[in-house]
Amino acid sequence: MSDKEPEAEKIHWACTNCGYHWEGEIPEKCPDCGADKEAFEVVPIPGF
Repeated sequence: MSDKEPEAEKIHWACTNCGYHWEGEIPEKCPDCGADKEAFEVVPIPGF
């Protein structure tokens, strides 16, 4: 039996302003266009 806990699934985000994709915790601002974090939406499949 393994003592390893299952890894949490990372959340994938996309900026609705420029389409920049981000994995993990939502950034405060988009690294590409500078839009606030409110511009990000969760995407169900990485890269889409």
